[in-house]
Order: sequence, then structure tokens, then C-alpha cells
Amino acid sequence: MKDNLDRFDAGIQSLKPTHEEAARLTFTGKVATKYGFSGEVGIVKTEGTVGNYTKVEVAFWR
Repeated sequence: MKDNLDRFDAGIQSLKPTHEEAARLTFTGKVATKYGFSGEVGIVKTEGTVGNYTKVEVAFWR
């Protein structure tokens, strides 16, 4: 989802969190937490440069 990618990139650029923290700031990250996926976050794959990614694959665990 483009909105998730935009939020991820914006978080990386302005807040300087880890990639995992930035993933939690996205809509999908918030929904995952709401439904019990509050465990480990894994960055599976990234394409592009830091703060300007074109693709990010994330896994959320319980």
C-alpha cells in the first residue's frame, strides 16, 4: 500500500527510528498491534535508499 510506504519513509526521514519502529508507525503496523501482533517485527526486504524506499516487505509476529 502506497500510504504505508509513504508513512514508513516519512518516519525514517523525520523521526530517525529503526526500520522496525517505522514499520509500527504505519497503518498496517498499528492494525497488527491492535490484533495482537505486538511481538517481533522483521524487515524482510527493502528496495531503494533509506528514507526513499520503493518497496518494503515487513513481517509482524505475535
